[in-house]
Amino acid sequence: METDISVATLTLTTEDRWSLIVEPGKRAWRRIREEFGDSVFHSDGTLNRPALGQVVFSQPEKRKVLNSITHPEVFKSMFFKAAKLFFSGHQFAVLDVPLLYESGSLYKYVHKTVVVTCEPAQQLERLMARDNLSESDALARISAQMPLAEKAKRADFVISNTGDRENTKEQVEALVKQLRSLKTHWKYRFIFLGSMLITVGVIGVGPYMLYSPDSTGNAVRVLLVLYKGFKVKPGQKLCASYRNKLLKIKQIDESNVQSSLNTEDEDHDVEFTPAELLQKRNMIAELNSSFHEIGCSPMKLHALGEHSRSFYGKEKLQRVHETVKEKIQNVLEVDLPEEKNDVEKSVIKKSEDLDKLVDIIKNELSGTSRRKQIQMLTIPASLMWSRRKIKEAFNVSDYSVRKAQKLFKDQGFLAEPARRNGKQLSPDIIELVKKFYQLDEQSRILPGLKVVVSIGKKVYERKRLILCNLSELYSSFKLEYPNLKIGLSKFCSLRPKWCVLAGASGTHLVCVCTIHQNVILLIHGAGFEEEYKQLMSYIVCEGAGRECMLRHCDKCPSKDNFVQFLQAKFEDYDDEDIVEYNQWVSTDRTEMIRCSTSVGELIEKLVEKLNKLIPHSYIAKSQSSFFKNLKGTASSNTAVVSMDFSENYAFTIQDEAQGYHWNSNSCTIHPVMIHCKDTSNVKLIIPLCIISDDLKRDVSMVYEIQKNVTGFLKENYPHITNIHYFSDGCVGQYKNKYNFMNLCLHEKDFKLKAQWSFFATSHGKTECDGIGGTAKRLARKQSLQQHLDRQITTTNELFEFCKVNIANITFQHISKEAVDSTSLTLESRLKDTQTLPGTRLLHNFQPIDDLGMIEARRISRDETPALTFNLVKHQTLLVKMKDLYPGCFVGCIYDNLWYFGMASEVNAEEDVTVKFLHPNGPSLSFFWPNREDVCAVPIPHIITIVKPPKTMTGTTYQFSQECMLLVKSSFENI
Repeated sequence: METDISVATLTLTTEDRWSLIVEPGKRAWRRIREEFGDSVFHSDGTLNRPALGQVVFSQPEKRKVLNSITHPEVFKSMFFKAAKLFFSGHQFAVLDVPLLYESGSLYKYVHKTVVVTCEPAQQLERLMARDNLSESDALARISAQMPLAEKAKRADFVISNTGDRENTKEQVEALVKQLRSLKTHWKYRFIFLGSMLITVGVIGVGPYMLYSPDSTGNAVRVLLVLYKGFKVKPGQKLCASYRNKLLKIKQIDESNVQSSLNTEDEDHDVEFTPAELLQKRNMIAELNSSFHEIGCSPMKLHALGEHSRSFYGKEKLQRVHETVKEKIQNVLEVDLPEEKNDVEKSVIKKSEDLDKLVDIIKNELSGTSRRKQIQMLTIPASLMWSRRKIKEAFNVSDYSVRKAQKLFKDQGFLAEPARRNGKQLSPDIIELVKKFYQLDEQSRILPGLKVVVSIGKKVYERKRLILCNLSELYSSFKLEYPNLKIGLSKFCSLRPKWCVLAGASGTHLVCVCTIHQNVILLIHGAGFEEEYKQLMSYIVCEGAGRECMLRHCDKCPSKDNFVQFLQAKFEDYDDEDIVEYNQWVSTDRTEMIRCSTSVGELIEKLVEKLNKLIPHSYIAKSQSSFFKNLKGTASSNTAVVSMDFSENYAFTIQDEAQGYHWNSNSCTIHPVMIHCKDTSNVKLIIPLCIISDDLKRDVSMVYEIQKNVTGFLKENYPHITNIHYFSDGCVGQYKNKYNFMNLCLHEKDFKLKAQWSFFATSHGKTECDGIGGTAKRLARKQSLQQHLDRQITTTNELFEFCKVNIANITFQHISKEAVDSTSLTLESRLKDTQTLPGTRLLHNFQPIDDLGMIEARRISRDETPALTFNLVKHQTLLVKMKDLYPGCFVGCIYDNLWYFGMASEVNAEEDVTVKFLHPNGPSLSFFWPNREDVCAVPIPHIITIVKPPKTMTGTTYQFSQECMLLVKSSFENI
């Protein structure tokens, strides 16, 4: 950008100076040729600057060599040119220096700095256009320089060159106007004039003196050395004869010497002739005359010692400077700032830079590792600072300082400390940690089509969602393996790539447990910091066991203490204050609703839901743990079969018609995972996948799947004699009276004994999800790759594709006709089957015979069954279900004893949830226990409906004599 800066200003560019110093034959030209050779020169001897640029911008060490050659020459040329302009009357000179900050050599000589900035993209584009460079070469040159943003921070003025030329020109003209208004150049001119007057006086006036007599008059003290013929030094004494010899040889008038004793002022190391001494005397006279003109006292050299002359000269110069400055201020009527001499400014600048460097290092040290701290402390160690000085400057330990000093001594500046190799984990422990991540109770396989991770060339693993955060998972690992020494960071680093945390792609959780989730939502709405696990500890015994968790323990804390704890949480609220929270509810559909209740109602609801959550949570963990142990410890003749219906697969076609999406066909995918051992007791994991065009998913379909699984086992593993089924508790598919009846007939039908265990509600995720997801993902991918033919559009085509293209999974096909035929066969067998009471509370079922007798257990590891029941209808109901309603009092049988209780819920599974009264000792009164005693009672075990009891105190209740006799007689007649 050019502008009319007028005659008072001239622009000097490093480009012009550079061109001058590299002309053929110049000193810089010769040195460049010596360092870089002929490859960077044209045939006519001129410098090939593009070729040289490619070399130095690609090799930083070459760039340093070039700078060491050219910068001194360029700066010297610019300096003398600028000085010439300054004394010619120009107000200021503009130095165009691209690398002003990077080189640092010229920066200290400029008064103000101006930086022209633009956007990085503009900078790259303009550089490529100006120098005809490739993008890589231009980027190399830009990266070799200080960023524009950093330059702008250091500048006194900034001009933005992002707009058009007119905009930039306006900024330049405004800057020039501002610079012209400054009067700084006058200050420097008067200071320079005063300095020149002093210098001229010193040079022009000198003493005509060789020696001075001492107090005795017998010897003289040498003041100046005239020539090298005499080996004397200033300060030595001369005898009279030697003095006469000097006078005779030099023919110096003694009187002139004596008259100039008071006018000496030069360094004794400089030799003068007599003519020079006369000239020096004249200079002192002129200097004193100048001092007189400006109002300063003359120079007096009488009795000045060797060491006091320097101080006297500085003091005199300071007085002259102050006098001249005062007169300039009076003439110009301005206040001039205090100026420090170059040495003082340099010292201050270096001190400020050192303070900044110390602050930067201190800030970096505060947030870095010990190794990095020691490495950075080699910087002050390289300056030979003492240990105490480093400690106080950087607030570090004595140990770190000693380590840094030793590191600098042994390895040098910014050397890295050697890493300390801790104790390595054994491969067995590493493998154990990785397997722990993949346990079903710690993570679950995601069922989506695309949730896979590539772990090698065409090798994929299905993602597993970790069911908690890593800190909780680590705590679980330490509880299970307390003697293994492994830290949290190492434990986290061993997480398999396919074990992902919530929030990653494909980890949107569905089918969550509403029992758990509703308690979590309640706690969140109440604003409690505690988790539900912490709240559970308030209403169970310390170290709670099975009886506590299933709410059968009489020693567990009553809910009153827990209620008081919750009320204390709401001490700043009134009972009528409203609290809002979310809840999942199920009517004809499941949805989340926003609830608003009073504080008192919220506490009651939380206590109620937490009481239900405790046994549910215990059962969920117990069943998952039992399943995990069973897979590893089952006998060699037992197969553990887990199964689950996958989401139906909808056939996909590439380039499908608009309406196909809404009426496309689908099929059933039912994965099965078999864990067993071969005859050599080697563990086997066998994945199966059943494909069918039957979409009903009922007992008939499950029976057909059992037929295929048992046939596969008998054919391939004939030593298997027992099957332990595991599945979720879906009522329409697995957990119903018809499936229990088929279980009783399992050995008769398939010649294999069997029992069935169920996971807790909404906690039945197993490896089966991965099998179904793999089949659907690969089939969908195949269909999308075939846009004209060979698309997969039928169940048979899907089965054939999977059987041929998916290895390690055994695929089987069940036709709809086979399922319909089985349905007709089972209809007569199952017509007299009755519902097993309390089905949803029980999680393990073992047949006793093939006549319908079955044992049911609360959890799979229970040795004693909770119920033995005959599935075949033959029992007479004493009370009809239609007569029962919530709130009615009943007499019922439990554990072969009769009890009074109140029906709190009548279930469609033909059982009643009863809240039991306890007898009050030998008397005929009853009371409600502190901890509610609630249990599901089958309809056949309800003896009679009785009238509500009477109470006088509100704590004890009495039934009429008529009710007592009715219940006793009914019980005795059963």
